[in-house]
Amino acid sequence: MGIKPSVQLARMQTFAWDRNWDITGATREDESPTRFSWVTIGGGTGIVYLEDPYIGVNYAVITGDSVDPVAEDIRSALDCWTFEEAVSQATGSPDRDAKIRGIYIGALSASAAERDRLVSTFQRLAGDSDADIRHALLVGIGYVGPDVRLRHIAEGLCDNDPDDEVRRDAELLLEGLGRLEQ
Repeated sequence: MGIKPSVQLARMQTFAWDRNWDITGATREDESPTRFSWVTIGGGTGIVYLEDPYIGVNYAVITGDSVDPVAEDIRSALDCWTFEEAVSQATGSPDRDAKIRGIYIGALSASAAERDRLVSTFQRLAGDSDADIRHALLVGIGYVGPDVRLRHIAEGLCDNDPDDEVRRDAELLLEGLGRLEQ
């Protein structure tokens, strides 16, 4: 889930402390990206918070037994991006940086129920005239992980994109996805 810039690490730590989550990992102050991880009481659900300098988005990855309730708890208490906001930025903004941010946030925030819409949004954006938008799609696909429909988008960019760098990065992404699928 994408977390808005107004929520910094200290606020996330307070949130976790208030819920008695146990810290399972943390980066040192001089390490990047900033990463903190917790496990809920009972240990059934893990939460990893990252301040990702590569894509310029903070986000949380939730895994385990209670993904939906923990995600809803975070959304209700902290300022998080919605999938709707991501799609709106990616498809409705004239600003290239906002489109790119929308792609990244969409990849990070789409639930399983929203995956079809994410795929159709990414399919539309694969035809964007800006190579940076198409490159951001590849990064977004990498964050989502294995999905045959997203893989087809990457294959199309690998085979047909007019930009050499987009084609090369699509090929690298496809190699990485192939390793994940094995």
